[in-house]
Amino acid sequence: MIKIMIVDDERIERKSLRKTICDEYQENVEIKEAENGRTAIMIAEEFRPDIIFMDIKMPGINGIEAAQKIKNRNSDTKFIMVTAFDTFEYAREVMKIGVTEYLLKPSTQEEVLTSLESVMNEVNNSRNKRREEITLIDNYRRALSIVQSKVITSLLMGEIDEGGILDLQDGWEQDFEKKSFAMVFDFNKEEGDVKTFTDLIQRELEQSFYRSFIGTIGHNRLPVLIQLKRDERIDTHTIRRRALLCGRGIVASFRKRFPGNDVKIGIGTAYDEIESFVHSYHEAIYALTTSTSSNSIVYYSQVVRERTEANSYPYQLENRLLEAITTGEKEECIQLFDTYFYAIEKYCNHSLEGIKQKLTEFNIVLNRQMINIEQHFQTTNNYLHTTNLLELHQKTKEELLHVTQSIQSMYHTHKKDVIMITKEYMEKNYHKPITLEEVGEMVHLSPHYFSKMFKIRTGRSFIDYLTDIRVERAKELMHTHEKNIKEICYAVGYNDPNYFSRVFKKMTGFSPSEYRQEVLSSS
Repeated sequence: MIKIMIVDDERIERKSLRKTICDEYQENVEIKEAENGRTAIMIAEEFRPDIIFMDIKMPGINGIEAAQKIKNRNSDTKFIMVTAFDTFEYAREVMKIGVTEYLLKPSTQEEVLTSLESVMNEVNNSRNKRREEITLIDNYRRALSIVQSKVITSLLMGEIDEGGILDLQDGWEQDFEKKSFAMVFDFNKEEGDVKTFTDLIQRELEQSFYRSFIGTIGHNRLPVLIQLKRDERIDTHTIRRRALLCGRGIVASFRKRFPGNDVKIGIGTAYDEIESFVHSYHEAIYALTTSTSSNSIVYYSQVVRERTEANSYPYQLENRLLEAITTGEKEECIQLFDTYFYAIEKYCNHSLEGIKQKLTEFNIVLNRQMINIEQHFQTTNNYLHTTNLLELHQKTKEELLHVTQSIQSMYHTHKKDVIMITKEYMEKNYHKPITLEEVGEMVHLSPHYFSKMFKIRTGRSFIDYLTDIRVERAKELMHTHEKNIKEICYAVGYNDPNYFSRVFKKMTGFSPSEYRQEVLSSS
């Protein structure tokens, strides 16, 4: 499909030219008209024509001035200048802006079609060249990705240093000299599934971190180097929290894509120096070796801290267990409770009564938290009647799992599942301002707990999910000319067209205008 605009102040000239073109090319062209230079500039901004028949002599902004302004904004547009005056001055002016086709009024149909065919060939050649360039770039990137994967694996395993990277490719040292840490994924999949899994990992990491480099798989372990922005000021706790949230998203997506299979994730410490990335890799491997449960995410510093604090009261572990229970995360509760019970058993020197006392204190805190977040489940004290550690462990675990399961069921069955309610609300109200606080209040959850649950259940953050809806709706609206870009921006819930354009390009790789031109030209 070729987009053509006819600009002439004489209506009869425009209609005559349109008929000549339509009779020859029929549905292979889309044509718009403008009666003067000013209108032509405005229409061209939205329509993005491939070819313009431009009358030179028009009132107000003449054809040469209009062509210059349009050319400045869209350098790919081709012009066929039309005039009743055969003068060298006009020819010289249009040559300055790269116009090579020139028609004298009155023109025969043959002259019009000959000029148009010549320019259409230029347009098609340009499109073919662009497609070839895109293909070459894609092939180059794929080849580069393979090389980078091998470099990353060698770097993390200590087989290559900073000097080796410098020898491989000019500029690569700039890619790697940022604060980075290693993630190692342990999974057992068929060879054909590795690509699917690496793509899944890449998508999740792109949502949480500046950049990531995926290595090559060996012994069912896949190393990944994750980078932070050079100027990003971020503390260790925030890095750990983001890494764990990202890891949970990957586990959730993995289990959905490969039901019945397990994945474990080990996470190392972030380091500034390239030579230290190997330490992060070994830390991630060590963290993996300490994991005894499936679909687990283990952070190296967490392992070290928990082992260091083995002889002190496990406050941080207790808080994690409380959070797992009050958000209905049954599997995490199972994993954490066993570790927590072992920790307080050591803390109380295996004293049955001492452990009972600590569990009673834990239940008091748990009941208070559930009241604060409007979850009306109360624990019992059945464990107080137990006579040995094994029975105490089992009774307490059953009680806490019952509470966790009840909370999880409430989230899924009370009125409707809260995530489904949220998704439906976002689908219907994406064009309005929507905040995490507003939706959390709607489903009777605090923003913190709701945000965490949404990420775990969907594998996407709340704002990313909303952005996806808005961008997809914007793409639908761009398949017609009913609304201009600014109107589409407002229609999908954005108040700033510039911000909308940045978000759209980040999500699609095209600016809104480029995307519209692409879909309309291919339809």
